[in-house]
Amino acid sequence: MPTAAVGIAAAVSAPTSVPMSTGTARATATPAALLLLPTPTPTASAGVGAQGAAVGIAAAAVAQDAPLPSPTATAVALPMPTATPTPVVYQVRSGDTLVTIAARYGVSVEALMAVNNIAAQEVYAIQPGQVLFIPVPVAVEVSASTTAAALRLAAPPLLAPANGASLACADGGTLSWQRVQFVKDSDDYVLHLGFVSGRAADGQAQVTWVLAQAQPVTQTAWMLDPSLCDLGRDAYAREWRWWVEVVEDVSGQPVSVSPPSEQRSFVWR
Repeated sequence: MPTAAVGIAAAVSAPTSVPMSTGTARATATPAALLLLPTPTPTASAGVGAQGAAVGIAAAAVAQDAPLPSPTATAVALPMPTATPTPVVYQVRSGDTLVTIAARYGVSVEALMAVNNIAAQEVYAIQPGQVLFIPVPVAVEVSASTTAAALRLAAPPLLAPANGASLACADGGTLSWQRVQFVKDSDDYVLHLGFVSGRAADGQAQVTWVLAQAQPVTQTAWMLDPSLCDLGRDAYAREWRWWVEVVEDVSGQPVSVSPPSEQRSFVWR
C-alpha cells in the first residue's frame, strides 16, 4: 500500500488530533486499499459524525486519485464521548416532595420536573404510589437504601369505610383493611391519612398528608382520632383520603414491600 494512503488511514483512526501526511504525492492505490480504511463503529458518541466525515473524505481521495491534503490542513479532532444519565424508577412515598427526592439522588429539581413533565403548578401535587423517573448521573452510585426493594406482597385490600362514605367527627370511626397473604411477622402496615387541601387545574385533588401510622401486621384496623377532624377544609367538603402499604425495616428505614393499596376518600365532619 502506498505510504501516503497509509498516512491518511492512520490520521483517521487516531483518537487524538494528528496532522495529515506531508508531501504532494498522488494516491495510486487500487480500490482494494479501501478495505484497509477503518470503519466507524455505531455509537451514541458525538465523535461519530466527525469520524464518519473523515473516512468519507479519505475514501473519496483514494477512489478519485485526488491530491492529498497539504501540511497546513486542519486535523480532525475526535471529542471524547459524554456520559448520559441513567434513569431510575422511584415510587413516591408519603411525606416525599420533589425537593427531598432530588436531594436524595443528587439531581436538580428542574431536571426531575423536566424528565417527568411536571409543570410548576404541579410541584406539590405528587401522590404516594406515583412513579417518577429520576435522571441519576452515571457517576452517582445509588445505594440499596435509596432504591425500592423488590415488591414481594400484594397490595392490602381496603375494607371500610366504603369509598365516599360520610363520618361524624364525634363518633370517630375505624379504617380497616384485609390481612395480606404471605406477610411476615416482622413486617408492618403503614396507614396514610390526609385531607384534601386544594385542586389542580385538571381537577385532581391535592392532599396534605398528616399521618403515616405504622402498626404490626396483627392489627388490620385503626380508630380515627377525633382531634384530627377539624383539620379538614370546608372549601373542599371536609374530604379525607387514606391508603395502606406493607413495609419492612432495612437498615433502620421503612421500605415498601407491597404496592400501595387503592386510595379511598371519606367526608369527615
